[in-house]
Amino acid sequence: SAIWEMEHWSIARQTGIYFAITAVVMMPIAYFMRWMEHSVSGFLSYFGIFIIIFIVFWAVSYLVWRDRIKKMNRGIETKRESF
Repeated sequence: SAIWEMEHWSIARQTGIYFAITAVVMMPIAYFMRWMEHSVSGFLSYFGIFIIIFIVFWAVSYLVWRDRIKKMNRGIETKRESF
């Protein structure tokens, strides 16, 4: 969560660093837990699936938080107008 709290970093930088850390941690775990074949093709297919899942989860999270922030901003504007 510390990565997402770095407000002076762009969302692209935060995402890239988060992806790199997650991938570096997950790849050895996947290898030793035998979640992938122990071959180049097994690694590439696992990594491809990992990327797709990462993108889907990131996009859903981004859209949910964007919507929540818009709702909060509308609430703030409504309260400002009532003063």
